Amino acid sequence: PGSAGGKLWHIVDYESYADEGFNQNEIIYSAIMFKARAISQTPAQAYTGTMSNRDPLEDEQGGMMALAESPNAYQSFVEFVQLCLVYLNLSGNVFIYMDTDGAQPSWHPLRPDRVTIIPMPADNTVGYMYVPDGGTEDDAIPVTRDQMMHIKFPNPRDRLGGMDYGMSPLS
Repeated sequence: PGSAGGKLWHIVDYESYADEGFNQNEIIYSAIMFKARAISQTPAQAYTGTMSNRDPLEDEQGGMMALAESPNAYQSFVEFVQLCLVYLNLSGNVFIYMDTDGAQPSWHPLRPDRVTIIPMPADNTVGYMYVPDGGTEDDAIPVTRDQMMHIKFPNPRDRLGGMDYGMSPLS
């Protein structure tokens, strides 16, 4: 396991899974895209309350419903959900950067192989480092836990009590 502030290594080779699995294997591509097309047919909806007692949010300006319909300036809800599902099925992880600095909050899915988990054992949390395309570790951007949504598949060898990398179905 990683030490305080030390990074954790990825448990999958994302590049190989994307190239050999998704791009060159029509069965894997078809299975993942079938799920991506199916899930994107679900309408965007934001809720308030708890999981057991929730109420749909109606047309509100600039709030969660607007974010659900248009997660960022570059993607529609369908494009966002489909990309997240492809990332989840290839790597076992989806990392979504939640930008709350602007007038309209936005969500940005990050390529999972460019995000590194940094354990913080002192307070039992994690942080993240994101390396932009073409960058090196010197170019890494720190991202706090409250700025990142990490969705993952279960990993039976999780070293961080639910905060480690998820396991890809291709594993």
